[in-house]
Amino acid sequence: GELTVYGSSPSPNYPTTPTAYDATFNGGTADIVISKLNPTGTALIGSTYMGTSGSDGRNTFTSNYGDSYRGEVICDAAGRIFVASCSDSPGFPTSGGALQPAHAGAQDGVAFSLSPDLSTLLWSTYFGTAQGDMCFGIKLNSMGEPYICGGTAGTTLPVTPGAAQAVNNGADEAFIAHLSQNASSVIACTYFGGSGDDVAFFLQVDIDDNAYIFGQSPAA
Repeated sequence: GELTVYGSSPSPNYPTTPTAYDATFNGGTADIVISKLNPTGTALIGSTYMGTSGSDGRNTFTSNYGDSYRGEVICDAAGRIFVASCSDSPGFPTSGGALQPAHAGAQDGVAFSLSPDLSTLLWSTYFGTAQGDMCFGIKLNSMGEPYICGGTAGTTLPVTPGAAQAVNNGADEAFIAHLSQNASSVIACTYFGGSGDDVAFFLQVDIDDNAYIFGQSPAA
């Protein structure tokens, strides 16, 4: 019954907890913030910043959608926290062996996991290209492996052999990626879209580990 909240803040005095992974605002336009409340909403169990000296958690990839604060936070049965979001700067905290440890350019998607009390970074990676990218959704399969979805203007995502769509068909394209448990490798990744601006905003994984994406496309 504990509520975990994801957002973005430009404030240097956002409430953090003593054991927070990052208790200090990193500067720039905004940092991602994650907070966990007790069941009655009367106390913080954990609260932390997550970001760089640039803009984090404020999406500029708004094709087909005007909301600059999209992203997602989920928790698993053990209380571990998983987030899909974005960053436009180098220096976002990534984990050892991360799939993409460095900023590729423009705005990149990011995906990361924190301990239940928000004190420890379990894993973290950028996910993007030299063009604009955004991770909008995140879910776990039955083995605890994350799936992420979003949109990209780039042509160099780590698409895997046998992908449903190996190339970006033009403009902004939706994507879905299946990562290893610690986000050190891509198990599967595909583009999904037509020649217009396509974006996957939501993601779900069923009991058989089939993945579903929900989004928008201007194509007929």
